[in-house]
Amino acid sequence: MSGLNTAGSLIFSARAVLPDWPWQLHSLIGFFVFAGIMGWIIADKQSEVNNLRSGKPELTIGRQARIKQVFDERKSEIELELRLFFKNIGKKAAYRFRCSVGYAPESDVSKFKLIGETTNVNRIDINNDFDTVLGIKGFVKYSKKDGVEEIPSSKAFIHCMVSYSDSEYNERLYKKEWWFSYRADRDYLGVMSDEEKSLMEPYVRKAYGD
Repeated sequence: MSGLNTAGSLIFSARAVLPDWPWQLHSLIGFFVFAGIMGWIIADKQSEVNNLRSGKPELTIGRQARIKQVFDERKSEIELELRLFFKNIGKKAAYRFRCSVGYAPESDVSKFKLIGETTNVNRIDINNDFDTVLGIKGFVKYSKKDGVEEIPSSKAFIHCMVSYSDSEYNERLYKKEWWFSYRADRDYLGVMSDEEKSLMEPYVRKAYGD
């Protein structure tokens, strides 16, 4: 901006549009421009520091996360219901919560698809926990032998993505994700290995449009 001021005044002087200003005046204008820009930079950085000092919200999944199994003995099917518990362990309240979940069978991770999304319009205060329920589309067939259910041990991979803001007006958006594995013969979520994540991650990114 100082350079534009100097170049502009020289052009105007050459064309005799404006009188030739003394160099001291150009220096003074340049100093004011410099001081204004530096003041704006300092104020902006100080605001960023203040925001960092005041902390941020941070959501985590509680240990109660599980799969609810509902047995339909007439059809020999198990209906699955994914229930996730979240807790704000950060230093600020969280707003505009959104959770998306998808899954793929272990046998073909390219079939990954999003199965549901839920939102929470309420403020999530510090140390406050809440749950969200997502029904997994599909059923698991099982058989009975001597009155005991024999459930297949086939595995599915589950991906969970959440986003939330530190302001109700979406001032700053945060994203977190979790990777789980699930066996039909268990009612809890397991963790995914690095190799399993590497296989499925490209299809997860594609589903989210990343």
